[in-house]
Amino acid sequence: MADYPDILKCYSEGLATDSISIIYFSGHGGHYKGKNYIIPSDFCLNFDAMRDIDKSCVNIQDLISIFKNKGRLILILDACSRKVVMNTKKEVKVSGHLEAIGGVYHMKLSWIDDAGKRRRKSKSTGLAERGNKKRANDMLIDFMREQEAEIAASGDSATDILFMDYMQQWLERVKPSIQLTTYSGYRDNVCSIIIPYFKPLELLYGNE
Repeated sequence: MADYPDILKCYSEGLATDSISIIYFSGHGGHYKGKNYIIPSDFCLNFDAMRDIDKSCVNIQDLISIFKNKGRLILILDACSRKVVMNTKKEVKVSGHLEAIGGVYHMKLSWIDDAGKRRRKSKSTGLAERGNKKRANDMLIDFMREQEAEIAASGDSATDILFMDYMQQWLERVKPSIQLTTYSGYRDNVCSIIIPYFKPLELLYGNE
């Protein structure tokens, strides 16, 4: 990870002013304290060791600066990132995940109320764990939407969800639009690296 800026600087040194450079990145992105970052696969390892975002990720603005006055840079980022929407009305967001209890899928919901307190709600799907993952996930999505509508009707709202729940939901959203091999790679990173790392932290998506 630390080699990327040096490699790009070395590459850019011999560029003519009329050159065109294309950089393509596919993976995860993030926003922290006003800066946008590319998040590499070894982020957790590096951040654990250094506790420094700038040394664990690639600052997109720093990357662009490397190519200043060195021709044209075409930067293509196929990465997730939080979408900022200017809206005076608060958007209700309820996070949710499935948990197998006694061999049966249960739906677990979580959200933050207007007082800043975490609220939780659970409900059994009545479905056995074996062979019912997709059906249980569909029920979870419906349950989340119902809860969001109930919260909105009551005047309560929430804009933050657990980061690990967001990542699970993101996987399901992108699955229909990407290749199976790409999805498998994303799923392995999310389930094997990202979720185990962030689960004990109870980090909220959108918190800086």
